Amino acid sequence: MRELLVGASPVIPSDRRTIAVTDTNAAETLLHFLRELLFAFESDGFVPARFEVGRADEQHVRGVLHGERFDPTRHETQPEVKAVTRHGLWLEPLESGWRAEVVFDV
Repeated sequence: MRELLVGASPVIPSDRRTIAVTDTNAAETLLHFLRELLFAFESDGFVPARFEVGRADEQHVRGVLHGERFDPTRHETQPEVKAVTRHGLWLEPLESGWRAEVVFDV
C-alpha cells in the first residue's frame, strides 16, 4: 500500500500510531485495516512504513503503525487511491499465514 501512496520513495518510521480494528471475519478485518491505513494518509498525510502486530486473528488486528508524514520534497506524488474495495477481495489461509488479493480504486 505504501507504494500506491508514495511510489518507491523511502519512508522513515519516525512516528507511530496504534491501529485496532475488529470485524466479522478475516476478509472484512483486512478490508477494515487497509481502510484505516488509507484514512491515516488522507486525513493526516501519514505514510505507513511498517506495522508491528500485537494481536491478529480472523476478527481482530491490533498493533503499532510506524511511518511519517508525507513530505513533498522526499516522497513521490502518486495517483490518488480513492478506496480499498470489497470487489474481488479474497483471503486464503496458508500453513504460515495468509494470501490475499485486494483491489484498490485509483
